[in-house]
Amino acid sequence: LLDDAFVLKRSGHTENDTPLYLTKYLEKEDEILIWNVVLRKLEFTKSMNILSNYELYPVLKKFFLKRISPIYHHYANLLRQGFEVLRVDYYTKAAIERLFRTACSLGFRDCLALASEIFSKLMDSPKHEVPLCISRTICCYGIQMGSDKEWDFAWKMYSSNDLEAGGKCALLAALTCTREPWILQRYLQYTLNDSIISPDDVSEVIGSVAATEVGHRIAWNFLTENWLSLSKRHGNQPLLNLLENTQHFMTTDLEIQMVQVFLNNTLTEEERIAPNDILLTAKSKNKEMKKEITRIIKWLQKNIDG
Repeated sequence: LLDDAFVLKRSGHTENDTPLYLTKYLEKEDEILIWNVVLRKLEFTKSMNILSNYELYPVLKKFFLKRISPIYHHYANLLRQGFEVLRVDYYTKAAIERLFRTACSLGFRDCLALASEIFSKLMDSPKHEVPLCISRTICCYGIQMGSDKEWDFAWKMYSSNDLEAGGKCALLAALTCTREPWILQRYLQYTLNDSIISPDDVSEVIGSVAATEVGHRIAWNFLTENWLSLSKRHGNQPLLNLLENTQHFMTTDLEIQMVQVFLNNTLTEEERIAPNDILLTAKSKNKEMKKEITRIIKWLQKNIDG
């Protein structure tokens, strides 16, 4: 029923109220795969840029943490006892990871503490292996709650030859979770040296930094200041990755115009086609998203204690 409601919403056959109303009963829901449907369909942690929205974030956090708390604590208690809870099928593991990622992204203190706890054990004993299915979330919030000490440890892990490709990809993204601007600037500087970060990963790193609340302006400044070097080695891919990952931050015409000026002054007419398409999409999406967010805020304010 929930899945159908979200499908109807996305196709324009129902308003936000319908799927949101159906989530009101979730506090009593203990089936992780049902929760996965809800958290996957809402996708609010990225597309709505909630952390900087002073109206949406508090009410969304209060509404969902009340409902997510019981099932979160169930799996958190199991996880504190060991990783046996993750010896399940792929879909259940993915659902557990999404549950923890959502709880941590909403600032649930116990989730952030658990991530720090597991990451600290990993630092104390590198052989304390964190299952890949949750390693990105654990490393991300372990780094976010820590300092350069945690970041440097994760970087050392990434730079070693002991990790499989999946683990390296997870760490590459987790390294962008730091809240320290200077660390993100240093991370981006690494992309200028092929002996530090593989040329194959440069665009991914820039895009991942650009996707974060702290890093999107840092990444833009880095790219524009180092455009000659980056474009010579990687073409337009770093720019395209950055624009794809910062669409939700381009909330004003002025911000889009700033990017447009850079494109006009830097790229040929043919090279501007793909970036311009991204900007047009961003402008259209953000216009629709503002209306949607306003509607969601009103509904949450009305139903937050229901």
